[in-house]
Amino acid sequence: MKIEYGFIEEHELLIHRYIGNADPVLFDAFLSEARKKDFWGKQKRLLTDVREIIFPNGSADLFKFAEVTRKYVNFSYINVHLVDKPLVTALVHLYHDLNANPGAGYVYCSTIEHAIENLALELSVRQVEDYMNKLQEFRI
Repeated sequence: MKIEYGFIEEHELLIHRYIGNADPVLFDAFLSEARKKDFWGKQKRLLTDVREIIFPNGSADLFKFAEVTRKYVNFSYINVHLVDKPLVTALVHLYHDLNANPGAGYVYCSTIEHAIENLALELSVRQVEDYMNKLQEFRI
């Protein structure tokens, strides 16, 4: 799995994208390292692009992802997942149910335009796409 991310401070926005076969161990390493970054806890809005992730083990991987999330994330935020396939949409819906953080809001949608609306961002689709094109790859 490849993880890309970027933090846009003026919008308190963390964008992250997951590509390839889901890897809960790499996801754990990513969150472990991310919480050491200056932006950790400042990200009030998350845009999570899961349009290119594959869950070869279905919900088994998802349960591990949820466990890792609960382990590291304990602040208030809204997380919008960008989805485009029925299976991933169903798994993201389950993921939202598994992460019952009372300070978090979860939404999923299939367009950047709807993500912008759900995150209450004052950005254009083009601006968000530009940010997404500049994400850096997470490396261990």
